[in-house]
Amino acid sequence: PGHERFIKNMVAGVSTVDLALLVIAADDGVMPQTREHLDILSLLQLSHGAVAITKTDMVDEEWSNLVEEDVKSLVAGTFLQDAPVFRVSSLTGEGVDALKKALIQLAEKTKSRPDRGVFWMPIDRSFTIKGFGTVVTGSVLSGKATAGDTLEILPAQRIVKIRGIQKHGHIASEAKLGDRAALNLANIGKDEIQRGNVLATANYFRPTVLFDTKLHLLNSASKALKNRSRVRVHVGTREILARLKILDREKIEPGQDSYVQIQLEGEAVAIRRDPFVIRQYSPPITIGGGIILDTNPTRHRRFDDELLARLKNMEREDPGELIETTLLAHSDAHVTLRDLVRITGLNENELETELNNLAQKDIILKFGAKANPAFYHKLNFKMLQQHITSTLGMFHEKEPLRPGMNKAELKNQIGKKVAPQIVDLALIELSAQGVIDDSMKLLKLN
Repeated sequence: PGHERFIKNMVAGVSTVDLALLVIAADDGVMPQTREHLDILSLLQLSHGAVAITKTDMVDEEWSNLVEEDVKSLVAGTFLQDAPVFRVSSLTGEGVDALKKALIQLAEKTKSRPDRGVFWMPIDRSFTIKGFGTVVTGSVLSGKATAGDTLEILPAQRIVKIRGIQKHGHIASEAKLGDRAALNLANIGKDEIQRGNVLATANYFRPTVLFDTKLHLLNSASKALKNRSRVRVHVGTREILARLKILDREKIEPGQDSYVQIQLEGEAVAIRRDPFVIRQYSPPITIGGGIILDTNPTRHRRFDDELLARLKNMEREDPGELIETTLLAHSDAHVTLRDLVRITGLNENELETELNNLAQKDIILKFGAKANPAFYHKLNFKMLQQHITSTLGMFHEKEPLRPGMNKAELKNQIGKKVAPQIVDLALIELSAQGVIDDSMKLLKLN
């Protein structure tokens, strides 16, 4: 029971970790919780780590050898398969210096997370300091923030201001990617913030009750996972109950991967490719996990081939393909630069480079405000033009005596979600091509 309650704290902590030390006591050996900890580390996409066998002073050499063999069998096929194993004793000091040295070397080799260019810090604690007010702590996973900056508490969408920053007990000028930081916030009480909230750059991210994901069910899972199963989802520092809609099969067998829409029982936020862990509702045992592909999807039908192809494309790392897939999926609305930051998880500089390339190749359209431009895929643009001409054709059939269709009426029939600027661009191009006549301020087919 103690282990089951501890696991949600463990997941919240390691969700922001890049390097792990798996610790096994020599007198106990590999325990069930050891296996669950290793499963969680693997599901959270860790790729670097080491193993320590502790309390070696309490057992003889032969027993230590047996434990080490058991450990090597445990980590076979995982990210720790080739990790160094250290035998240590805190009483005699055996192996401690070698372990410290190895951890420093591993940390130097561990690649930093990509900086998405916007601030993102999952909150793991909230408390009050007399004379200062509310303080939140967490690990900064993207961007940077300085005292005086305005940020947003998610999913509550509460705007807050940073009064001050501390790192490891010392006042700091900024909190940046890779830091453990404590941020003193103005105009908000500690009870209005909880573990699992995220502190982020304002007006970039939207809360959701749906995630599209690629999910892996562990080989160790005791049974297949059925559609509509109720589970505990751990993402970032948040634990939240959810139902699983399996999109590509009737049920997921142990060891299988599947595309799944997670239907949350409350609002949450995430960034594309964030890892997550799922545990059974009861008893709360880790059974699987995966990565988030779409952080703000619509509700889907199961066994939709077009949807499954799009999700497969969203797994890919190619930024150009990812942008195209995203824009194609939004045929009924334009997508802004900030939307793309949120949906793709790419930083603004990388996005702007790829978007300029796509625009130069005439694959996408760029329009709108310079500070936050919008984009529309050319294939969707051609479909919009076809929609316009078919709408005008039906209008002429129904109203043969009217000289033309009012532009506002056309836009209303096409749908309010499509940006007016895009409709105007489509009309200008159709007029230039001689497909429609708009000379009398009314629209008609030539």
